[in-house]
Amino acid sequence: KEAVVCSGAVLQGDVTVGDGSIIHPLAELRANGGAIVIGANCVVEERVQILSSAGSITSIGDFCHLEVYAVVQPGAQLGRGCLVECRGMVPEGCNLQAGCCVGVGAAAPAAGLTSNVLVYGTVGATRVVENSEAVNVEAVTAQLQASWPLLAK
Repeated sequence: KEAVVCSGAVLQGDVTVGDGSIIHPLAELRANGGAIVIGANCVVEERVQILSSAGSITSIGDFCHLEVYAVVQPGAQLGRGCLVECRGMVPEGCNLQAGCCVGVGAAAPAAGLTSNVLVYGTVGATRVVENSEAVNVEAVTAQLQASWPLLAK
């Protein structure tokens, strides 16, 4: 399926959105001299900010879900099946490998995270979550399957 970019979303500069992805109203994807690449089958909710600056590429892998008010700073890289929960933040240049989760209001460490790691709380505690990538991909797929009939109207 083609990507859906809802009315009211802001896509500025060099932004690529993969097939099957949905960009909700009021999401902001601002590539200011750099590029933003959104993979296939992603969900980018309202008030999410994804940023890129001169010379940087901000990349969101396939089957990622960015919840309301999440922020992804320039040059960040999210692997397949990552989840950034409400008000979660991925700092500049951070690399989150497949299946990572940034919890509600948490910030990923600048050094990044290895696969299937959850960062949570205001102090950035972490723990490994087995099969997180598979669980996140399944959840995004279910959400997209529920959304597509509504968008077709």
